[in-house]
Amino acid sequence: MLKIENVCKQFQGVKAVNELSFSVEKGQIFGVIGPNGAGKTTLFNLISGSFKPDSGAIYFNGRNSTKMKCYTLCKSGIGRTYQVVKPFASLSVLENVMVGAFNTITSKEDVLKYAMSILTKVGLQKKATYIGSSLTLAEKKRMEIARALATKPKLLLLDEVMAGLNTSEVKELLPLVLTLRDEGMTIVIIEHIMEVVMTICDHIVVINYGQKIAEGCPREVANHPEVIKAYFGEEMTIA
Repeated sequence: MLKIENVCKQFQGVKAVNELSFSVEKGQIFGVIGPNGAGKTTLFNLISGSFKPDSGAIYFNGRNSTKMKCYTLCKSGIGRTYQVVKPFASLSVLENVMVGAFNTITSKEDVLKYAMSILTKVGLQKKATYIGSSLTLAEKKRMEIARALATKPKLLLLDEVMAGLNTSEVKELLPLVLTLRDEGMTIVIIEHIMEVVMTICDHIVVINYGQKIAEGCPREVANHPEVIKAYFGEEMTIA
């Protein structure tokens, strides 16, 4: 579904992503983790076309997507959320999601119906007429997912959708992510809550200073010496 091949991206001499390579299989929940400033969001910007790599290549569904525009990639099936949720403040929740639906649907009537079905999927159907900016943080996170889903993605990039949520809100959101995977969607998720990563991810890549330091199943990654060093700076074992 997705292949990252020796990708590099630097800003003013600082390598945000450095010779990074990995592959994501169709139907996986693939985790991308690492300390703050490791280059995770830059990676998402590269995959979604917001940035172009300085070198290396990105393949989506077997096609070289390295130089594609972000709107072309979106139409091709890459949807994403953003770490900082910024709803269209003056639009209703339904209208916020309709914006994403126009990516693939042209009829306003069809867009309205589809956007409402997405709100039902994420549990926001009762808030459809609320102004987007009036939602709680947890609801805004759901709306952010809904906007991405409305573009009809084959590959969904989730950038810290659990950040800022309390324990009960996280537990309420997890089933939605798992349901999307069970319905056949491929998901790449950036997340700092290790309990979430270790619970839902099939495979994980760990990056630090833009470089891959470990890759494997959750338990392999959790006990990898380089991962422990990057997070804690000392030797310890994660159960």
